[in-house]
Amino acid sequence: PIWRRPFGWLRKLADRTMGRVIVVHLTILLGTAVMAWLDSPHGLLAVFILLKTIVDLGTWAPRGGSR
Repeated sequence: PIWRRPFGWLRKLADRTMGRVIVVHLTILLGTAVMAWLDSPHGLLAVFILLKTIVDLGTWAPRGGSR
């Protein structure tokens, strides 16, 4: 059951979900601007691939934390 999970697990789950939401929102905003600038529908996909790659690489980066 979910109530037996530690708080850290729940926070990590929420952070991952929020990251996905931010990627989708930025893709919509920046992608439409790139589509208008390039006059090509591929701008939306390019922005999504770029943002998703940055987020995925960021999850692999070690995090510095306080002890």
